[in-house]
Amino acid sequence: MAFKMNNLIEQNMTSSRAKLIARTLKLDEKSYNKLIEKSELRPSIKFWLNGLDRVLLIVTSAFLLSGILCFLSYNWMSLHKFVKFALLETGVIITIAMAWYKGIDQLPGKVFLFSGAMFVGFSLAVFGQIYQTGADPYGLFLSWLIFVTAWTVIAKQSALYVLFIVLSNLSLVFYWNQIISPPSITDVWMSSLFGPLVRLFIDSGRSYLPLLLLVINLSFMVIYEFTNKKSIGTLAVRVSGIAAIIPLTSSAVILLFTDQWQSTGNLLLVSFFASTILGLWYFRFRCHDLFLTACILLALIVFITSFLLKSTDFGKMGIFSFFFIGLAVLVQTGSAAYWLRITNSDRNSIQ
Repeated sequence: MAFKMNNLIEQNMTSSRAKLIARTLKLDEKSYNKLIEKSELRPSIKFWLNGLDRVLLIVTSAFLLSGILCFLSYNWMSLHKFVKFALLETGVIITIAMAWYKGIDQLPGKVFLFSGAMFVGFSLAVFGQIYQTGADPYGLFLSWLIFVTAWTVIAKQSALYVLFIVLSNLSLVFYWNQIISPPSITDVWMSSLFGPLVRLFIDSGRSYLPLLLLVINLSFMVIYEFTNKKSIGTLAVRVSGIAAIIPLTSSAVILLFTDQWQSTGNLLLVSFFASTILGLWYFRFRCHDLFLTACILLALIVFITSFLLKSTDFGKMGIFSFFFIGLAVLVQTGSAAYWLRITNSDRNSIQ
């Protein structure tokens, strides 16, 4: 009994383990509540105040950045170009100084450092608007990426890492669409009518761009996993996963409906199935991340449903075709829920 209790106490405390300890020791309700409070399983008033303080700090910083942007936009014509640069560069200097003063390991320092990175992007955008250099849009995101790379490596901050991932993907996408594969007249018309993301979806089904995004974002995930001890379930890892899943899934669906079964299409489909199977195995047996597991399962559901929609003969089956598609979606959703449930059970048993 003592050996069993020592093993329970040395492990991370969860609500199920707290109940097991209470039953084993036959604790009354008062002692059980005290155990829950000491284990920090039930949020205290101090916990809520600290959380509120963090939320207010982040929201205030976001409002401050948006206010500066709105001020520059509203007074764009009346402000001298040196005044615009002075405002933005002053913001960079103040935020970096405050980040150093507060410490980049503390939340205020992290917020100030991220604000400084945003000011760098604003400065580059204003520079391009004032001098009209004629550079391609990918140059803005690439320059921004170069300037914040050192901050990301030094600070090891999740928010900066997310910004780094977003800038990397945007730089690659814009470079691909403007230099390697310029859009046709039809693509430009579709993008102007339905939005810029349509251009990415159109191009992803006939190029190696989704594979490059998959390799780059998976590399980001691996690097972040090895350079950060508590990386599982963090925002940076999940953003990398989403950035890898969405283009590959969209390209696989487009290939189904366009019948572009060439070398590129075959490679995209093989990569889609290989990455989904490997991802489900990894997040099932090695790293239990329910969010990314749900994203992979959703990608599979979208692909399988699209395949059924293409293969179903609605003219012959009539109303039964809609019943068949609906039943297939229910079966897939139920199977995905079961997979998530057993993954969550394994995670709780490990903890």
